[in-house]
Order: sequence, then C-alpha cells, then structure tokens
Amino acid sequence: SPTQFYDPTPTLIDGSFDPIDSAILLVAFAGLILLSVAAFERRDL
Repeated sequence: SPTQFYDPTPTLIDGSFDPIDSAILLVAFAGLILLSVAAFERRDL
C-alpha cells in the first residue's frame, strides 16, 4: 500500500514531512511510469 510510506498526520499537525518517505513514493511512481511507457510502446495499437 502506498500509504505505508506516507503518514499524513504529522503533515497536518506540524506541517512537516519525512523527505525519505516522499522520495520512496516518487521513485516508485517514476518506475511505474517508465514501465507503463515501455509496455505501451511495445503494443500495436
């Protein structure tokens, strides 16, 4: 679950967040986008 690496409560209370957790989500997002682009380019649509 993506929310395992992101807990919104401290952000709402303190206005702070852990950059490492955000980086993990960003890397996962970028990796999935790259995989989907590669899969899309291989298909004959």
